[in-house]
Amino acid sequence: MINIHDLRRALDAGDRRGLFAEGSPEAWRSIRESAFHRPMLAEVREEAEKLLMEPIAPLTFSLYKLFDETGSRKEYEPAYFHHRLRLNAFAIMTLIDDKPAYVHALEDAIWAICDEFSWCLPASMGGKSLKPPEPAGGDPFSVGEREHRRIVDLFAAETAFALAEVLHLAGGRLSAMVVYRARKEIRERVIEPFMAWNDMFFWEAVSNNWAAVCGGSVGAAAIYLMEDNASLAPVLDRVLGAMEAFLGGYGDDGA
Repeated sequence: MINIHDLRRALDAGDRRGLFAEGSPEAWRSIRESAFHRPMLAEVREEAEKLLMEPIAPLTFSLYKLFDETGSRKEYEPAYFHHRLRLNAFAIMTLIDDKPAYVHALEDAIWAICDEFSWCLPASMGGKSLKPPEPAGGDPFSVGEREHRRIVDLFAAETAFALAEVLHLAGGRLSAMVVYRARKEIRERVIEPFMAWNDMFFWEAVSNNWAAVCGGSVGAAAIYLMEDNASLAPVLDRVLGAMEAFLGGYGDDGA
């Protein structure tokens, strides 16, 4: 089994630029000119043009509180995912078209996601979305309850991955302040909580898709953001533990 020292040596010996070749300007130029992609790009362009005419809907407390009060997910979550629809649509159009309106809308979409109270859905907080976290107290080995903004569920991890990928692909077109803030939020909300000492997310040891989606997304975000191999290796080492747990859920028949 690979260990952290093997990971560090592999990272030092390799060239991560090859991982991102499909996001090169040449690749996007090929997509823009491709007959195969034309219908899909037309659909994205139509959606982006419609979104340009709509204001960004805030994720209000009135929506946020409904899951713990009523059990309903149908009010908050559509607004939450609409933020990510804007991110995806404007990111693709920025890479395809580079029209200033798309770039500005992408910056606003990133900023709005950074403004969210938590990237974790209320439904994933175990009935504690309306409960302020309690500190650890006097025990130096106790970590207390996580702040809501530092809870990593499926969609918090996917948000970190998506933002990190967009920053890599479109970062040169974006305001330096937007890039700085998004990188900071990814680090503070996802990577640092994942790497917290004496603390562990439940999904790191389960044998279902949570281990794969959360672990894989955290690892991908770290690969995009962390240039120092000495810092990246411990993150990937812990991610591989979650991947082993996920693979342990498969039977001998592969299902």
